Amino acid sequence: MSRRRKIIIGLVVLAAAAGIFLFWQSRAPAYGCVTAEEKRVVQGDSLTGVLADGSEINILENYYACHDVQRGDIVVYNYPGAPDPLVKIAEAVPGDSFSLVPNASSTWTIYVNGSPLVSPRGGDYTVYAAEYPRFHLYEHDYGKSLPPNVYMILGTDPRDSYDSRVFGLVGRSDIIGKAEILRNGK
Repeated sequence: MSRRRKIIIGLVVLAAAAGIFLFWQSRAPAYGCVTAEEKRVVQGDSLTGVLADGSEINILENYYACHDVQRGDIVVYNYPGAPDPLVKIAEAVPGDSFSLVPNASSTWTIYVNGSPLVSPRGGDYTVYAAEYPRFHLYEHDYGKSLPPNVYMILGTDPRDSYDSRVFGLVGRSDIIGKAEILRNGK
């Protein structure tokens, strides 16, 4: 084989390899987007009005590797130490402003983007005196705006639910995936 022919073949192989590499790079984010699905039955009433006790959901694990968490998404959260993940609603997402506005009693109403945050059950979300210091610290540290990859996830009870009011804002890395409703309630 002539030297010229070897050079041409080498260039063709190199161009093909470069094309494959560029194609793979353009598709690379999709490889992290493989979603496992797990069917579960919801236990508890923290999402009454959206998901009743006994509802069947499909957990789309790793969904948020390729999609942004949207306000209103039903998310599945890995709460450290809990035997089962928590299912909550993403009520504030990165870039949203938030503040606590005092009420007449020793409670505060959560405001998101300048408006009171209203539960799907009706009524404004309330923060009590025991929960206030954590949220006040977030207001101070974050400048009243959620930074990238930080979320406020809440149940539907505007007054009392085991959610961000109790355990704080959550990071994206602790969100297992998105929940789809398959069958709602008993």
